[in-house]
Amino acid sequence: MTTLSDEEWREVGKRLAQPFDPSCVDFRPQGKPGKTGKVQAVCYIDARTVADRLDDVVEPGAWEFTYEPLVTANGQVQIAKGRLTIHGVTKEDVGEASNFDPSKGCVSDALKRAAVLWGIGRYLYGIGGEWVTPDDYGRITPADVQRLRAKLPTPNGQTPARPASPPARRDAPQTPSEPSTRPQATPAPSQRVSTQDTPIRIGDMLYDDEDRRLTPAVDPMALTHASAFDQKRLSGQLAARFHTSTAQANFLRSVTEREIDPADVLTGRSDLSVIELAKISERLTRIPAANGKAAR
Repeated sequence: MTTLSDEEWREVGKRLAQPFDPSCVDFRPQGKPGKTGKVQAVCYIDARTVADRLDDVVEPGAWEFTYEPLVTANGQVQIAKGRLTIHGVTKEDVGEASNFDPSKGCVSDALKRAAVLWGIGRYLYGIGGEWVTPDDYGRITPADVQRLRAKLPTPNGQTPARPASPPARRDAPQTPSEPSTRPQATPAPSQRVSTQDTPIRIGDMLYDDEDRRLTPAVDPMALTHASAFDQKRLSGQLAARFHTSTAQANFLRSVTEREIDPADVLTGRSDLSVIELAKISERLTRIPAANGKAAR
């Protein structure tokens, strides 16, 4: 095992966290199309890209990945805890099974999530998903993939510029729209009534029907329910730290200040919002799950 100096660790961390070439980043739809027929396109990298980054930065013999199954069903690993060790230092996170090859997808997910703790691909979490129209098979179209890749940061540190002001609604038919979650008051006869969904996301800002910038307090993400996929992954993180449903429920109550049934989170049917899920996940990162021991 090689012992690195503080300066060497900083250099390793900097190189691990470098953005990938946009061609290495892909996009998949999250959720099912709504009334507008659009889905949110979220970016991701595959496990091989993570392994290549580790080989390039720390060399093949200086890192190791192991996993521990936490939940199995029908001979397949459903939830696993992955441990990524670099130069003798280990960081771990929980992965969840995929729909097509559960065990393989679970282990790959655990590797990618553990790699995020080392900074690999972490910047992708800060990239907001755009709403796009999928093809007949529910996939992101090649044209949209190329357009979205063109907006990603590049290894040389260049980030695409964002518009200083929102383009006119009629001149920008490709501006992605999100389903409205704001209360709709009955308009007076003199008020303009928009036939398009609101609000509109341009860059990382939100605008209403009259191109007025919205405050964060009305960001629809605060009211949007977390996806079943993310809820199930959160359930795995809870199981890695709390052995009993009572302990899990107490932890959820301490973060959300309301009653959340862990069983509903496990099945992806809870009413957790995206914001609540993010807060819970962030709080869980402060609770170690070492040597399989969890809070009771």
